[in-house]
Amino acid sequence: LAIFRQLDRVQDALEVHLDLRGVDTFGMFIQLGPARAAAGMENFRIEVGHLHGVKPGNIVGAIANEAEIESEYIGRIEIFDEYSTVQLPEGMPKEIFRHLQGVWVSGQRLQISRLDQAQPDREPRPARKPGGRKSPRRGK
Repeated sequence: LAIFRQLDRVQDALEVHLDLRGVDTFGMFIQLGPARAAAGMENFRIEVGHLHGVKPGNIVGAIANEAEIESEYIGRIEIFDEYSTVQLPEGMPKEIFRHLQGVWVSGQRLQISRLDQAQPDREPRPARKPGGRKSPRRGK
């Protein structure tokens, strides 16, 4: 079962790195963090990833339908375990940006946010359990 899951990830990576416009980018297959945005494009983070079963087509379909952006204007998509990055045209209107934050894909809200190039990209920390770390009682 694990081998099939890994093969799905490799297939997804190949689909993403072929680029939606058909440009072959196999030479850039291994990267750390999201790719730099192409000219006229901006990097965004969405809170849906491999663990949620998302595929590149799910992301393209949701953004194209909800933001009314032609799929040819949706750039590189990289899918990580808990989130994905997507390149979209610069200057997205605030109304569309806010609307996309509430769009659902693979059972998750996109919660789209702009990626700050100055911050290193890393997996989010796991949530703490309620009532987690408590200091030990003293004197008893």
